[in-house]
Amino acid sequence: MSKSGGAVVWQRELPHHHGPRRVLVADDGRVLLVDEWINVVSPFALTLIAADGGELAHYSAEQVLSLLAVPRKAITEHARFGPWITDGPTLSADGDWVLFKAGGRSLKLRLADGRISVED
Repeated sequence: MSKSGGAVVWQRELPHHHGPRRVLVADDGRVLLVDEWINVVSPFALTLIAADGGELAHYSAEQVLSLLAVPRKAITEHARFGPWITDGPTLSADGDWVLFKAGGRSLKLRLADGRISVED
């Protein structure tokens, strides 16, 4: 990861077998790695990395699916990107949250600490 000056800020090997499906980089340098490139129920569904390269939060797909609290059939029927994502990631207008749609519900991940919540 580098800043606009081109200096490497952090470097690490990513745990994803074929790389993340999506990556979101916030203005403050936090990085969210989303799912895996291949269509699997991944142990690396959401990984939030701080600007210094430290891991802030990590959620497996099983944890995300459990939080959604809807039947798996509903999740897979709505999924357009991998096994669970209908839409996203999208940064909220205030830049504090990353938003997803999955299984007919809305999932929010707070960039400050990686806390996730689910709404209808």
